[in-house]
Amino acid sequence: MAPSSDLVQAGIEGFSLLEECMGRKARPPLHHRHPHQLPLATTPSNHAKEAIDSNQVAQRYGGVLIVDYRNKKPLAPPHRVVN
Repeated sequence: MAPSSDLVQAGIEGFSLLEECMGRKARPPLHHRHPHQLPLATTPSNHAKEAIDSNQVAQRYGGVLIVDYRNKKPLAPPHRVVN
């Protein structure tokens, strides 16, 4: 049987030949993410409509705007009268 140093050298040479022919396997990435964990790539939408206030709505659609300028609300709700 061959001495152990010769066997070690033969193994090193054999594996180096295999790596040259077949290529070395790449290591997996350190931080592997599953597809559901990746951020979703979307483009920002510029379809936002311009907001209009209640005065413009009343003018555009022919409505009436009723504004209450009272400072205080009534203290108690009005009582219902049942007939």
